[in-house]
Formats: sequence, structure tokens, C-alpha cells
Amino acid sequence: MKLITKVEDDFEKSRPISLVLSSTCTAKKGEAFARPHWNCWSFEYITEGYGTYEIGGKKHRLGPGDMYVLPKGLAHHYYADREDPWSKIFFGVAGRGVDSLLRDYELHATYFYPDCECLELFQNINDGVKNKNTPTHDHVALKFHEMLIKLSNKVSRVKDSYSPSIRKTIEFLNNSVEIPVSMNDISKEAGKSSSHLSRKFRDEVGISPYEYLINLRMHLACRLLKMTSITIKQISETLCYADAYYFSNAFKKHSGVSPQQFRKENKDLE
Repeated sequence: MKLITKVEDDFEKSRPISLVLSSTCTAKKGEAFARPHWNCWSFEYITEGYGTYEIGGKKHRLGPGDMYVLPKGLAHHYYADREDPWSKIFFGVAGRGVDSLLRDYELHATYFYPDCECLELFQNINDGVKNKNTPTHDHVALKFHEMLIKLSNKVSRVKDSYSPSIRKTIEFLNNSVEIPVSMNDISKEAGKSSSHLSRKFRDEVGISPYEYLINLRMHLACRLLKMTSITIKQISETLCYADAYYFSNAFKKHSGVSPQQFRKENKDLE
């Protein structure tokens, strides 16, 4: 793999969006990567072949036309097919504007985009990096924003396809990040039994209602750790955990590092 560009040291701190890396690669058969922590947001588009991506306890089998996201700060594992390994084009971005844009477009907890039709944007970013006459970071910022608009429209269409009870459940969970709720509360809101709702939610969304809520809480935890100085205990209380110890264990299981380590590693990156 030849890395086209890499922004060193401080990720161009003065910029809201900076390019960290951009390249193409063809994996070796069975080639695998497992990271407990990642220091930027990376977007990888599969042009040929197949592989598997695991994050948050969910496994995705991916092929040509699919895109997946390596989220900043979260543990992940991915590996190429042993018979037909994937070829990919990818880029990574960092900066104070990246998290904000992802959250504004409600894409901060979506890591897998089947048939995303973004190849031209990836190629444009890749070609812009190679062109010395193109202002790299400004070009990438524009194309990144364009990609988020495209993905947001796709996700919105998918959400519109959810059944009424699942849309109602998602709305309830989105508003319950800082409110203690039980599965009984969630199922009551949807007007379904807990077992029926869990099965239906997993069928339509891909994860359980509880996993969906935990993902939301962990992303908010990351933002609070990076952007505020409030204590771990205060964060655990905000996110409805019984105590700081329980929250810290849950955060490490989800992100691969402790809250203290995450804050230490990210305090200078925004």
C-alpha cells in the first residue's frame, strides 16, 4: 500500500477538517487489522473483492460498492476474504469540525453503508490529493461535506422504510440518552412486548434497542471526554450509569481504552 499523503504531528489543528491519510490498497488473502483505538475518522470504499468488518459486537460481510467507517476512538476489527480479498480506496480526516458534522447529519453512529454509490467522491478526493495545484485540506473538506449530504439522504430513505413502531422506538431512544429507561419503558412506548420489539428492532436496524442506546451514550461520552473537563463520575451520572466504575468498564469494552486514557489521548486533537 502506498500512502498518498499524511498530515503529521497536530493534524493541522487550526483547521476544522484536515486530511490525515488517503490511498488505495489491495489486501493480501486473510489480511486482518484489530485496533483497540483509532485516532481519526476513516472511510473505506470497496472496489473489488470481499472482507468482513466487526464493530460494537456486530459483524458485516462486505463487497464491491459497500463502504464502512472506522470511527475515531472506537475499537474495531476487519479482515480480507481468504479467497477473494478486497481492494479499497480510502481516506481519513480529523479536526474539530468532523465530529460536529457527523452528529449534525446524524451519521455519528452509522458505520456501514451498503451500495453507497460514493466511488466518484472517493476518487475525487484521491485525485485532488495527487494534484499539487489543489489546496488539499480545503478540497477534502468540501468533498467530505458533499459525501455526508449524500449519505444522510441515503440513511433518511432507509429510516423512512422502518415500520412505524421502530421509527417511534428510535425517536424515543434518541431522546433517552440522559434519561434512565428500561426495556419495559421502551417496549411500552412502542406498544409491543419486549421480546417482539427486540426481535423486530434487530431485524430492521441490525442491533438490539439496548445496543442502539449504548452506542448513543458512548458517543456522547466521547464528546464529553474530549470537549469538557467534567469528571468521569459526572459523565457516568449524566449517562445513567450506576457508578463511575461501571461506566468505565462499559466504556472500555466499547472503545478499547479507559475513559481516562481516551481523554488523555484526545485532549489535544480537537
